[in-house]
Amino acid sequence: MRQLASFLALGVLGVAIAGCETVVGDADTTSGSAGTMSSSTGSGDGVALSVVSYDRLSTIAQVPAGAGKTFLSVQVSLTNGTSAAISLILAAVAVESDAGVRYGAAVEGQTLTGACEANSSLVPGGTVKCTYAFRVPTDIVTTKLVYTDAPTSTEYSTDFVIEPCSLCNGDCVDLQTDIDNCGSCNHPCTGADPSCANAQCQSCEVSGSVDTCQHACETLYDCGLAVCGGAQNCPNFSLSEKSAFVGNASSGCVASCNGNPAIKSVVDPMDCKMTVESFKQIQASFPAACGP
Repeated sequence: MRQLASFLALGVLGVAIAGCETVVGDADTTSGSAGTMSSSTGSGDGVALSVVSYDRLSTIAQVPAGAGKTFLSVQVSLTNGTSAAISLILAAVAVESDAGVRYGAAVEGQTLTGACEANSSLVPGGTVKCTYAFRVPTDIVTTKLVYTDAPTSTEYSTDFVIEPCSLCNGDCVDLQTDIDNCGSCNHPCTGADPSCANAQCQSCEVSGSVDTCQHACETLYDCGLAVCGGAQNCPNFSLSEKSAFVGNASSGCVASCNGNPAIKSVVDPMDCKMTVESFKQIQASFPAACGP
């Protein structure tokens, strides 16, 4: 409020393996696409797993996932903490759903960049990244990725939680955030700098005018409240402080505009992002009032 008032006044070294990518240091989780993912590195002696990244694919090498299914392309980091070499064959890895159903690695994944050779193995103390593909139904929730050491029948796992997706034109998408399928298939978000959040389209447009200083200041504040690209343009703005910001002939934005009518030319209700950024350049106290 004080800022607003000021405006109103004015690892491990990897071991090389054919067909695999070696790693230096620990592999961290990164975001995927069309869903949410959480992952943690397996702990203790044995085989440590972590999911480096993932993606959803409708086809691999022109092979479709099939009706109601999608390919999960998952890059996995494995560290061999055992005393013997471990196999990197497809049968050793699987993803598990919240219903306890497991889906083994698909042979189509062998054509993906980063896939390890089918007969490769990892020596003790080695760390490697391998990309695997899993053909799974689009409506399941995965909970973990599992590696099974066949000679000992020992299982190692890491959290791998992905929410269901929806099939739109053959692609697996998240209707909550997909800009081309927001809330439903083939429902694109339009306007200036549009985004999709909680299945609702958002854009950098507001209804307003700039014919008077009063209207221009109201529109400016509404632009600050607008959500563009998933974030409010002016984080410090709240609807309850709008009237104080707008002011009147003797205070606030209106008073500043009356003294400098050119301010109205900066306000564009059809492009709030640009409006806010431009106003930050011409009004020294506005950046602090608006927020980062």
